[in-house]
Amino acid sequence: MKFLPLLISILFFTGCGRKFDRNDLLGKKNFPLLSQDSSLINFPQDFKGKPLLLGFIFTNCPDVCPLTSHNFQLVQEEAKNAGIKVINFILISFDPDRDKPWILKEYASLRNIDESNFKLLTGDKDTIRALMRRMQVVAVPGDTTKTSDGDLIYFYIHTDRAFLIDKDNRIRTEYRGSKLDISQTVKDLQDLD
Repeated sequence: MKFLPLLISILFFTGCGRKFDRNDLLGKKNFPLLSQDSSLINFPQDFKGKPLLLGFIFTNCPDVCPLTSHNFQLVQEEAKNAGIKVINFILISFDPDRDKPWILKEYASLRNIDESNFKLLTGDKDTIRALMRRMQVVAVPGDTTKTSDGDLIYFYIHTDRAFLIDKDNRIRTEYRGSKLDISQTVKDLQDLD
């Protein structure tokens, strides 16, 4: 148990597994997911032809996920100001039991997310787990408790990772989602071939 804080720090700050190589393909496997509007999405195939910024969240997250979501919104705004019109922003929930499409829609609404090129996705557990393994993202359930009103409070210890993926579904750059450098990310978008 004395090594648990070290494990948490490693997962939280660095992710897990090897670092992706520039131009690492997402692969040929598609993952059937549902958007915040309950539309079926075949990820990543449905986004081929446009670059995308991809991250993983859960809507009950009290710290890292709201920062990641907000940073994606800032990149969206700056990209628009820079004249970058062809890009998608994708946040995938690793909590599919709770994060149903209507919850994701509510999450987008509460955060005033411009949904014109921004999708929040969920799916069945096995699909989400397979996608997370492919992207080397880890989410470990933490303690669950109840408030004095009986509301459930639950946590995940999870990887803080975002990816810039080009129009050919190649992973080009990795970032810490909660510490995203907005200007650098927009520059990276402009530099995509």
